[in-house]
Amino acid sequence: MSENFYYDDLGNTVFRSSYYKKRGSCCKSACLHCPYGYTLREKGLTKEVINEKSLKVSKSIFDFHHNKKSEVQSLLDSAFGTKKKEFTQDEFYLLRLKNIPCGILNKANPNEYFLHWEFMDQGIDIGHISMITEILSPQ
Repeated sequence: MSENFYYDDLGNTVFRSSYYKKRGSCCKSACLHCPYGYTLREKGLTKEVINEKSLKVSKSIFDFHHNKKSEVQSLLDSAFGTKKKEFTQDEFYLLRLKNIPCGILNKANPNEYFLHWEFMDQGIDIGHISMITEILSPQ
């Protein structure tokens, strides 16, 4: 596996933001992982209700962020009986960029969001998320 690209579910080559950073400038083609903000400005993020089709990717994003505990934290949790937080689809919206799942957003606390690991170094922040006004129907 290359650090510069991956293959999507359709077999297409998708360049990571690390590739574009090494290239050094934006081509203004609205690349999915553009680290220069062009795609975010031009396409924006959308949010949608999580359905059965998007449940797996939404849960994987949640699990990735909630299972990143250090060894010490894991030991403390097991010693003191800290309950593991479970994913429930009713608590979150799915975030998309160019119709690709890129994160989840807490419905009750819009300041709490978790990005898909492929989108974590693209500069997506609460400012971009707060600009989402429309909730799309699940696909």
